[in-house]
Amino acid sequence: MSQVRIDSESNLQSEMKEFYLTQFRGPEWLSITYLENVLQKFLNNPKLKVKNLTVKPFGSVGDAYASSMYSIDALIKTDDETLRKGHYILKMMPLSELACAKLGKDNYNVHEKEMDIFQKIFPEFKAVLRTIEEDKNIFPKAIAVDRIRDALILENLSVKGFVMADRTYGLDMKHLKLALEKLARFHAASMYCMDKNPQIFKNYDIGMFSRKTSAFHDFFSSNMDVLIEEVSTWEGYEMYSEKLNKLKNFMYEKAFRCSDNDPNDLKVLVHSDLWTNNLMFKYDKHKSPVDAIIVSSHYIHA
Repeated sequence: MSQVRIDSESNLQSEMKEFYLTQFRGPEWLSITYLENVLQKFLNNPKLKVKNLTVKPFGSVGDAYASSMYSIDALIKTDDETLRKGHYILKMMPLSELACAKLGKDNYNVHEKEMDIFQKIFPEFKAVLRTIEEDKNIFPKAIAVDRIRDALILENLSVKGFVMADRTYGLDMKHLKLALEKLARFHAASMYCMDKNPQIFKNYDIGMFSRKTSAFHDFFSSNMDVLIEEVSTWEGYEMYSEKLNKLKNFMYEKAFRCSDNDPNDLKVLVHSDLWTNNLMFKYDKHKSPVDAIIVSSHYIHA
């Protein structure tokens, strides 16, 4: 019986992957001409030509709930007739209607805010970090922010040797220190920018737990119910199930207080969804992490 179930799941995954690869090959507007115009502007080279273009889904099935993502591989000709390869990531609003409803306007406006962050905020951060000769990137380079198509084109960090850590294993101390170092620069740059312009982050005041929207409250409540039920079955830990059950009635208010701000509070811009899948790491020849990049800016708030 167990073998049948495994085979059945394997077949289902195979069918889902095939559907994913055949149905979602990128938007029709993503053409050679479009990318050529984008790269000409980004590289300030009107003579640049894109000779070939390949678009395919980025990541595994189910990886990207908050966005639709595609990898773009292009063959580019520069002024001196040299051909080189270009590798990029396209991020758009998610295909799922439910995700759009939860993450879109009147709720978190996740994709719109991410475009704002890459277009307006991150360039300010880079300028601040340059003043202290800090040349390590905290986040990917934005190649283009297309407001008409709600599209964000970023560099593909995988070609620079960055990969995601295994989310089923988690992060050890070396990975964690690298991530926290990048996060510290992120926070410090935001404090400097806020000191110069106190209103710079006025549009980023909604996090996953917020008094302004309840889009994910049902999700968190149901997760808490499952957790309470599961812990109640752990021999010797039943008391914690009771504590969680009492906490359930107050968990939203406690979470809201974490992001409430008093006028005299020390404030930074926070990522608010910084976990394994929103980080990429680069490794040395001994497979030890040497650099980290924050690859997503969902749910950012001040």
